[in-house]
Amino acid sequence: MTLDLQRCHPYFSAALFENKGDGVDVDCEALRKAIAKKLREATKSDVEREAVEKRTVSTAATIMNTDGVEFGAIHVEETRTPGWYDGTGVKDHLHHLLVVATKGSLMLITATDTGLRDRVVAWTVDAKHGALKDMQAMRRGEIATAFVGTSLKTVWLSATHRRVAVKPDAKVLSGVELEAAFDPLDDQSFSYTSIRTPALGDGQVIGANPSKARLWIGPSRTWDAYTAQVASVLRRVEEVREDAAKGFGGVRRGSRTLRRRVPATGAEGEAGGPAGPDRRGRESQHRQPRPTSPPARHTAARGAGGLLQARSVLRGGRLGRRLRPRP
Repeated sequence: MTLDLQRCHPYFSAALFENKGDGVDVDCEALRKAIAKKLREATKSDVEREAVEKRTVSTAATIMNTDGVEFGAIHVEETRTPGWYDGTGVKDHLHHLLVVATKGSLMLITATDTGLRDRVVAWTVDAKHGALKDMQAMRRGEIATAFVGTSLKTVWLSATHRRVAVKPDAKVLSGVELEAAFDPLDDQSFSYTSIRTPALGDGQVIGANPSKARLWIGPSRTWDAYTAQVASVLRRVEEVREDAAKGFGGVRRGSRTLRRRVPATGAEGEAGGPAGPDRRGRESQHRQPRPTSPPARHTAARGAGGLLQARSVLRGGRLGRRLRPRP
């Protein structure tokens, strides 16, 4: 059976990978074949331990190119006994769709079954040979730079403090804009795990888990809508990398993205005020000291005059490190 992809509209929940060699393009067809091979190899062991009764893996659908992104589909069809039934004669017949999307050195994997996607992600991370061995999960810093915006809609927090009765182990914050909702004192012992923010160019809200290189948007109404979402995500990553290469917003050095310092502007239009000689007799410029802020608890950032540096804080993971209002 060959799927008509134009009639498919998968849920967008993806894992993002990149080629280990900077700037090396990936081959969509080679990656699709490698994943299909792993699925067929896993079928034998799954049948032996009675996890499934039968499974077929098809790559009959042709590679599609949309907006510069190549899409390769894998159709998985399996028959298994329901997990809630111990007898015979009752079978589930399931169909799953796994899509490999590539652009340049990037690969994005989506699947209609969470378990299937997680297995493919694990195979890719642990691959020692074949096309998958050259792939690695997108780095946390790049995910955060690209998809952690400033208008936070939802934040999942996990405690870094030891378990105590008076503080939760985890919590979820949801609101219109959460930059001003963090408590500089009470929230300093939490780190974020996932976040939802309108980080895409069209203002569309996207969820991100940087440590797992996971992204999600939600259900797609049509195949064209799904491919547009994939293209938008990959284009966003490319834009961030281009800005980093030019020195805007970050400087890429090896596997790290370093923030570029922008000198403060003094009254004369120079960094930090008047220039003066340094230890080597050269003219140097110095920053003016920042004015001392009142206690953070009494100056909780509210409105445009005191927005918390939420994006910088969230990139680092720890909430309490830079939870100070602007003076």
